[in-house]
Amino acid sequence: MKAFMLAAGLGKRLLPLTQDKPKPLLKVGGIPLIQRNLMKLKDSNISEVVINVHYLGEQIINFLGDGSDYEMKISYSIEKDLLGTGGGIRKSIHHFEDPFIVLSSDTWSDFDFKQLSLNKDKLAHMILVPNPKTNSYGDVSLKGDLISGDKSEETFTFSEFLLCLQRFF
Repeated sequence: MKAFMLAAGLGKRLLPLTQDKPKPLLKVGGIPLIQRNLMKLKDSNISEVVINVHYLGEQIINFLGDGSDYEMKISYSIEKDLLGTGGGIRKSIHHFEDPFIVLSSDTWSDFDFKQLSLNKDKLAHMILVPNPKTNSYGDVSLKGDLISGDKSEETFTFSEFLLCLQRFF
C-alpha cells in the first residue's frame, strides 16, 4: 500500500516557529513530526510515500531524501502554487492504486494504520475523533456510518488520517 502525505502548508498559526522552517520539520520530543509519521507508516508496511511540498519544501526534500534511510521510496509533488488538500492529492493521484492512505505530515497520533480498512461499498474511511477545545464545533456529523451535512447531530473532528479510493477525489 502507498500513502500521500500533506506537507505543503504555510504553517502560519505557528509563526514565528515556522518563519524559517516548514511545520512538518518542527521537532516534538527531539524528532520532526514528518519523520515520526514516516516511521509509523513504515511500521504499518507502507513502502511508498508521495509528499506534496510548497512552503520551504526544499528543506523537507533535503531532510528526507529518497526515503532510503526509512527503507521506503519517497517521491515529491512540488506545488509551485499552493493547491490545497484536494488539489494536491488530485495532482498526484496517478501515483496510487486503490486504496491508499492520506495523512497530514504535521499531526501527531498513536493511531495504528494497520487498523484502517475499507468496506467494499465505501469510497473512504475517515478517522474521526472527539472535538478538542480548539475545534469545539467539529468538522463533520455522522448518520450511521455516513458523513452528514446536518450539524444538529453530534459532531466530530477529522484526525487528518484517511484511507480512500482514487474516485473519492
